[in-house]
Amino acid sequence: MGSCDGTIRPTTAPAYSSLADHNGCPVEFDASATYEAGDKVELYGLAYECRSWPNSGWCSQDGYEPDGPNYKEAWIVLGFCEGTMAPTTSPNFSSLAEIGDGCPKEYDSSTVYESGDQVSVSVNDAKSVVYECKSWPNGAYCNSGDNFAPGTDNGNLGWTKKGFCDGTLSPTKAPIVYAPNEKCRWYNGTKAITIEPWSDAKRSTYVAGTRVRKGTNIYKSETIGVDSPESCQNECLITDAFRGFYLDEYVCACMYDFDGLPTPTPDGFEAITSGTGPIAQQADGSEGVTCYKYLPDEYLFEALATDGHCTDASGNYYSALISFGADSPQSCQNACLQSITDAFRGSFLDEDVCGCLYDAGNLPTTYPEGFYALDFSGTGPIAQADGDIDGTCYKYLPNSNN
Repeated sequence: MGSCDGTIRPTTAPAYSSLADHNGCPVEFDASATYEAGDKVELYGLAYECRSWPNSGWCSQDGYEPDGPNYKEAWIVLGFCEGTMAPTTSPNFSSLAEIGDGCPKEYDSSTVYESGDQVSVSVNDAKSVVYECKSWPNGAYCNSGDNFAPGTDNGNLGWTKKGFCDGTLSPTKAPIVYAPNEKCRWYNGTKAITIEPWSDAKRSTYVAGTRVRKGTNIYKSETIGVDSPESCQNECLITDAFRGFYLDEYVCACMYDFDGLPTPTPDGFEAITSGTGPIAQQADGSEGVTCYKYLPDEYLFEALATDGHCTDASGNYYSALISFGADSPQSCQNACLQSITDAFRGSFLDEDVCGCLYDAGNLPTTYPEGFYALDFSGTGPIAQADGDIDGTCYKYLPNSNN
């Protein structure tokens, strides 16, 4: 640079001519405080405002102070200031319309809001501003926390200013049961799906996965397969206490002796205790309900004399539904009875492995949880077993009286 002697002539006072006069200083910056979008502070005679979200997250971080190296990421310089800010006058509501005969509930970030919900935000002791949650998809911001609260810098993303209010809403003469409007929605993660109210007239049109609403609750339809006596019968778990079943339109009931209900109760069933002994030769006369008496000899399995896995007359194995954990031939057979079809041929038990056997290419399309499918070429009635000493073959006799 070169040599020098003496001192440099002092500069003039800093020039603030390029900065606006902020007309009084906000509170002094405090490094220990937590700042949010819109907060204003003063430091060394300059006024700063915390930027909007997401930059507002830096306003309370080290290195992002108004005099820090990264301040521009977090703070906006508003101008120079001196003294203190004069108190503001009361808010001017002349440009806002008055809403209703009172104020809706105050905004609460812990409440879940939906499209059309109205809230109030107090601005002085007498009046509040009313906001309404916008429709989908903007309405999702109504539940995004304080950074998107009505009246904040980001509030207009989810909320519409409707007007002002004072007082509270007049109480209704009698409680009103809340009912969602016709466009009650379920959000599947990507879009809003309109949920229609339950209708008994539309019952036959509902399929698995259909969602309907009843009151404030949303229900999802599941496949229960109770559209015929056969499907109801296949849902029932056969035990020594099993007596029969009845079908009332889409309601399937499997009946057991008192204290003889299966434990645990199968998924989708509700346990009701009463009655014992075989079903008498009578029904109660309820219209639309049919009672089916269980005849055990219609559901017999015969163990083949030769040990091993079941095969047809040509020595071919059958297609099978396989599961693990069977503790007896009866528990395996009861599991198989849940999925009986015209192609069902029998069962086998190999230690704890249970197999339900069907003609080739005719495995059920739905079957109990915990089973997996294997496809082989066997067809027709079971003829023999393969001699494997670890397995036992049981031939299904659909009607032992024939």
